[in-house]
Amino acid sequence: MKTYVSLRVYWVLLCAFFTSLALVFLGLVSYGILEYNLGVNLFTSSISTVLTIVFLNFLFTSREQNEWKTVKDEVYSMIQMELGAMFNDILNYVEDGLITKSYLLNLKKKETRKEAFLSALTELKDAKELKLNDAEWKLMIENKTSLIAFSTAAQTLNEVEIKYSRFLSSQLTLSLIKIQNSIRMLDTLTQLHTSMKGLSPTLRPILLPAYQEMEKEIPKILSHSFKKILEEIYSMHKMGIEFSPYPI
Repeated sequence: MKTYVSLRVYWVLLCAFFTSLALVFLGLVSYGILEYNLGVNLFTSSISTVLTIVFLNFLFTSREQNEWKTVKDEVYSMIQMELGAMFNDILNYVEDGLITKSYLLNLKKKETRKEAFLSALTELKDAKELKLNDAEWKLMIENKTSLIAFSTAAQTLNEVEIKYSRFLSSQLTLSLIKIQNSIRMLDTLTQLHTSMKGLSPTLRPILLPAYQEMEKEIPKILSHSFKKILEEIYSMHKMGIEFSPYPI
């Protein structure tokens, strides 16, 4: 993976290099280690070589930046669709979430719907703790296929992160990572539940009490994971990836 260096840092390093190079040649000439004309020729050749490298690097960087401009909107749109899908799915598990979803769908005016979506997102991400629908979250833990939408979103966001990391800001990359980590937590819970159901008769009596104790914390863990996803969706909205879970 290429390491990205900002232009400001790049030029500071370049100026420092030229200054150091000049001082080295000046020192070698002044101490008689290099003959003056030879020193000048070596210095001139070094500068010419470095400038050639700088020009080629600038050319390649400019080409990459132009290529990014042509795909940026599509990449952001891809992220936007995954964030919207996750918001929709989270509403399925939040208490009264289906009522909220129905309300949002029935809004007719474009701007009204847009504001209502953002308002619903803000309200959920600012909640101290998300109240979940018992029947729905238990169904999710029982049936791993309920996580397919989240898993697909995580995979897509991971591919975007890897392929376009050079062009994404550190803040945006961090949000993508946090969302993926939250989804992994959901997947871990379902895997743990599945493994407990498949325990042998010998191990089940030993491990079941510990799992039953931990099971009491599952709603809190799910609530925390969902809330982190919503917080990062909101953060990315502020970074320019517009939040719109349905066509607006």
